[in-house]
Amino acid sequence: MPRPGGTRLEMSAARDAHNLAESFTLVSRPSPEIAAPDGGQAVAFALPAEGVARMRAVQSAVAAWPQGGAGEGALGIGLDACLSAGPLAPDAEGAVMIRLAKGSDFLPLVPPMPIAQLIGPSGMAALQPCP
Repeated sequence: MPRPGGTRLEMSAARDAHNLAESFTLVSRPSPEIAAPDGGQAVAFALPAEGVARMRAVQSAVAAWPQGGAGEGALGIGLDACLSAGPLAPDAEGAVMIRLAKGSDFLPLVPPMPIAQLIGPSGMAALQPCP
């Protein structure tokens, strides 16, 4: 389970001499349209209004960079998680879905896979019970 304030959307972009990296703290919100698998749970997070405005400003800044040349970008999720119901089952899976516009379908940002594969051995060893 993500800790309060511990879920972030990470965004980076680079083109020629231009570079940026931004982190946006996400807030939890209800999302009944996300179906959890049997025995699992789904949690939803969103950018708060100020995060949306900041992301739009970052997107505008990147769009204003000189065109041409090699460019790259990355979008990811950071979670500060804890165990809410004891140790994870060996076959526990996780995934990250993203909605790019209000009312649009969810798309896989990180497809379903074993949590141990998602976070690796050091991440698994760092998981502690929630306070």
